[in-house]
Amino acid sequence: MSTVVSAINGLSGSSYNSAIESLDFNHTSASNKLNAQISSSNANFINQRIVALNSSLYSNEIKLASASNVLSDVSYDSFQDLFKGIGQTGSWGTFYGGEKDQNDITDIGVNGYEDSFMGLIFGYDTKSDDQTTGIAFTYQDGEITSDNNEGVSDYKLYAVSPYLHKSIDQQESVTLEASLNIGDFDSKRYLKFGAINRTATSSYDTYGFSIRGNYNFTPESNLARGDLNNSFGIGYIYSHRDSFSESGANSLNLSVGSSDAHALIADATSSISWDFKNNGDKYLPYSSVGIEIFSYLDNPDTKQNLIGQSKLTTKSDEDTTITGKIKSGVFIDLDNNLFFDAHAGYDLSENASQTFGAFKLRKLF
Repeated sequence: MSTVVSAINGLSGSSYNSAIESLDFNHTSASNKLNAQISSSNANFINQRIVALNSSLYSNEIKLASASNVLSDVSYDSFQDLFKGIGQTGSWGTFYGGEKDQNDITDIGVNGYEDSFMGLIFGYDTKSDDQTTGIAFTYQDGEITSDNNEGVSDYKLYAVSPYLHKSIDQQESVTLEASLNIGDFDSKRYLKFGAINRTATSSYDTYGFSIRGNYNFTPESNLARGDLNNSFGIGYIYSHRDSFSESGANSLNLSVGSSDAHALIADATSSISWDFKNNGDKYLPYSSVGIEIFSYLDNPDTKQNLIGQSKLTTKSDEDTTITGKIKSGVFIDLDNNLFFDAHAGYDLSENASQTFGAFKLRKLF
């Protein structure tokens, strides 16, 4: 340890600050936020699926646009019948990916990071009268890279999410969704300053669950010649990370205690869609804006210490995060029983931003 202290004391300016920042483990809040992200992502894809099957968001006579504009017109009694006609009932699936940029939270000493991820969500549902029940499965693979090359964490997340949607009338409906997830993390922390060049490695598991409820309302409106849909949701999220000890960095290895976090999440979203015609065919673009509030019910902290040293408790995340969200997408018929939809979004909060995209390609035989 005396060698480490001497190496740090010989530094100055940004080199000294970087050395100090590399001494603690900074990805604790990332695992908590990943549980929230996977919960919000699952709820978003499930709600998108529910809208496709049940909502009157779009007109009653719809056919997705053909890229070659040669398909004949087809009339459907309802939006649900449309998706039955193109094989959308029963099983479904979507590929997605994105990147989150978390800035430093300087007032509590949390270092920034980037989280690059990609995943797949797929599910199956059934409809009976005014009720839809289903279950979705999610796999997400990602890499969290600390700013200033302080370390990296590779992770894999798995989630199962049952859901229930019930229509109240033609304009109102409610959706209930729960999610249980587990995660597997492999982390490296780089310690490179002065004559010190070590890498501390660790592996640990996480798990969590969430439950959310959404109220959906479709008002009668001709705003911008589109159809409106409003959604309001609230939920509870629990996140756990196991304790672990690092290896490979001698006296600079950390022992990190387990953590449990409880949080509430609330959101409101308003979307508008259009039904455009082109030579008798139609395509369905949409856009949405929303706000999400994530607030811990307890103090998000981390207990950690260098091997053989006293344990310290540090705050690992800000108490409340308010995020603005925008999203756009389109459903397209590519002809010959080939269907495609694509979606892109951007999230922005005081200390973080995230871009993401999703697509689905379906061929009927």
